[in-house]
Amino acid sequence: MTRCHAACVSWKDNWASEFRVVLSLAPRAGIQRLTEEDPLLGAKAARMEAAYQNGNKMFPLWTAAVFAGHLAGLDNYAVNTYSIAFIILRMVYNYIYVNQSTNIVAATRSLVWLAGFGVRMTILTKAANKPAVTAT
Repeated sequence: MTRCHAACVSWKDNWASEFRVVLSLAPRAGIQRLTEEDPLLGAKAARMEAAYQNGNKMFPLWTAAVFAGHLAGLDNYAVNTYSIAFIILRMVYNYIYVNQSTNIVAATRSLVWLAGFGVRMTILTKAANKPAVTAT
């Protein structure tokens, strides 16, 4: 083994062990560590985490709305259109959430969230108002 190869292997082993120790000791403290090192980047990472958590809360109702729409026999084109609109609104919401800097931008984010909520409720309402198909 050459001297350079030995140094590279040693560096790689040290780096990997330090990396594993940091992740193993506090795997969810990454945002806190990042905030201590760079407050602006840490705040952005915290907003990313919050947008992710909000998405986790939004997903079950959207899934239920889509299933209800299909089970009620709504037109596939309509359900797909509403679903695409919801996904686009979520992408816009996440972008605004991560990059917000003023109260006006935060208010815009809330309006986008409300529009996404409206899309989900529209699918559910249409499914609920669809006349029941009776089997004969």
